Amino acid sequence: MAGLMTARVLADYFDRVTVFERDQIEDRPAIHKSIPQGNYVHALLLGGQQVLSALFPGLPEELKASGAVPYTIGIDVIWYGSAGKSYSATGSLTEPRDFGFGSHALSRGLLEHLIRRRTAALSKVKIETGSAIEGLVHDKGQVRGVRTQAGGSQQVEADLVVDAGGRTSHAPRWLALWLPQE
Repeated sequence: MAGLMTARVLADYFDRVTVFERDQIEDRPAIHKSIPQGNYVHALLLGGQQVLSALFPGLPEELKASGAVPYTIGIDVIWYGSAGKSYSATGSLTEPRDFGFGSHALSRGLLEHLIRRRTAALSKVKIETGSAIEGLVHDKGQVRGVRTQAGGSQQVEADLVVDAGGRTSHAPRWLALWLPQE
């Protein structure tokens, strides 16, 4: 998700944006192995939905049309704590009350599929699936691109490299190999 959203933003400023995805991705909502929370129900919070809607206009309507379940905060979401049932995370609201906003509950696979499809539709974005990054291309202490296994090992030159690999990122180890140590 971070890589797809970053690609969407960078497409406003760069002529070409390439996303390298290590998993092989199907053109349908699916869970893939590099998403540890992929099997759980996901819920967009208001702020997340606002950001996604700004980047991808019409997304809430597309979510609903694709099967995401709309919910209203203060009515449809219930917390159970030591003090019992409440309609707020703090436990202070014990009776349902419409706060005037809501969002959607959905699978991670559906959310990522819709965002990937929208991002891939941008003329400046290319998504390479099944392409793990093997290392950074560097010269004189500056990153100049990446080495990828896409279609066999190859170097891809870049003006900017963004690592959205999360916890499994190898970038810290790669940078430590050749950056000057203080």
